[in-house]
Amino acid sequence: MNIAKLNLSHGTHTKHARYVETIRSLAEGAGTPVAILMDLLGHKYRTGNFAGGSVVLEKDAYVTFTSRQTEGDEATIPVNFPDLQKHLKEDVVQARALLQQ
Repeated sequence: MNIAKLNLSHGTHTKHARYVETIRSLAEGAGTPVAILMDLLGHKYRTGNFAGGSVVLEKDAYVTFTSRQTEGDEATIPVNFPDLQKHLKEDVVQARALLQQ
């Protein structure tokens, strides 16, 4: 092994520090350099629930993203990102999605 990946989404700083110490110690004992890749915690944007559990989106279909608490379908995708429209470029909003509050 030449690289170890730590998922920082789980655990504590103390626990991750112990993992780093263990990896370094084992690498030194084996006489092999081991890089450590730290996977940082990102935003947890999620879609809501869909009627029937899931949907299939058709190519080039128009969908509405909404922060309303609603059940999604082929035309509406609920998301847990209330300020989504503030982060999209105007042409993207006009071309591909109708955003509702």
